[in-house]
Amino acid sequence: MIVQKTENVRGRKLTKSRLLQRKLYCAAKTDPKRRFGILFDKVHSMDILETAWKMIRANRGASGVDHQSFDDIETYGVEKFLRELQEELQSGKYRPQPVRRVMIPKANGKSRPLGIPTIKDRVAQMSVKLVIEPLFEADFQDFSYGFRPQRSAHHAIKEVRKYINFGCEHVIEVDLKSFFDSIPQDKLMNLVARRVSDPRVLKIIKSWLRAGVATESGITRSVIGTPQGGVISPLLANIFLNELDREWRKREYDHRKRDAHLVRYADDMVIACKWRPEFYFAQLKEMLTSLGVEINTEKTRVVHASEGFDFLGIHFRMAPSYAGKMNCYYWPSHKSVSNFKKLIGQMVNNRASVSFERSSSPSIQPFVVGVSTLPSRMPERPCGI
Repeated sequence: MIVQKTENVRGRKLTKSRLLQRKLYCAAKTDPKRRFGILFDKVHSMDILETAWKMIRANRGASGVDHQSFDDIETYGVEKFLRELQEELQSGKYRPQPVRRVMIPKANGKSRPLGIPTIKDRVAQMSVKLVIEPLFEADFQDFSYGFRPQRSAHHAIKEVRKYINFGCEHVIEVDLKSFFDSIPQDKLMNLVARRVSDPRVLKIIKSWLRAGVATESGITRSVIGTPQGGVISPLLANIFLNELDREWRKREYDHRKRDAHLVRYADDMVIACKWRPEFYFAQLKEMLTSLGVEINTEKTRVVHASEGFDFLGIHFRMAPSYAGKMNCYYWPSHKSVSNFKKLIGQMVNNRASVSFERSSSPSIQPFVVGVSTLPSRMPERPCGI
């Protein structure tokens, strides 16, 4: 059993890894141009590796190309496993394995690729993420909500509703075309190097990007894209799209005179504005093109909030209340409800009804509880909807 050491900071007990993150964040926030050079020794410290293991273990997940499971590692000995990984990192012998490709079906009948790294690679990625994430958190904009500490989809949803109720009733739904598969790796590494100068950290991140994908036909490697499913991939995506956020903020489109607000959750984003939505869409397209990212024109559209739109599995719509006041209401989208029903159906072997005992089983309960509490977070539906 892993027991992490803690320190008291202003009456709060913080683990050494959390304390390190706070120090790195404060240092990066104080000096926006500082590059950090001595980081790799922190990556392979046992405190960081133990924290990484706990987080990866809590997330569970399938095994990678080596077919090594969490049970296998726990039988072998977690401490021994982490010591061996530490030795590989320290000595420079660590080499990532290709990710195992799994195709995940989408609602439209198509499928998207998901890359599953080995558990060892996941722990190594999490260790690097724990160390470098605070450096970039100091730079990220406040309208970015995806895969960030202390932020969630609920925050993004509330922000969108707030702007619509403030009069930004023109909405641009933005869909990026194969975003994770189209990130230019060289450009991404240059952005990482703005804050990280430790060559060993840069080398290991690049090795994950170039590790390749294991398919039935063999191993495929590319200089474009970052595999979906990698622990560090969401952070790398945020680092890349932060260039878009910075440019948006620089142009002051969210200033009161313009009132055009970007809300981003990873590669999902909407713009809510009071007027000229076509202008802001053209500006966004220009910024993304300069980054080498393409917009999916089939799924991107400009709508008025009264028509309704979907974002992060939630349907938003501007409508009159029973008192006659226009307000923005939101509830689970039709697609989300349909996917949820399909998922529950698969979990209970497509049975027509589910007993309370069956629905309360550990595998289903989190889904049932999550949906049952959802209405309490949302206002009543308006009159006539």
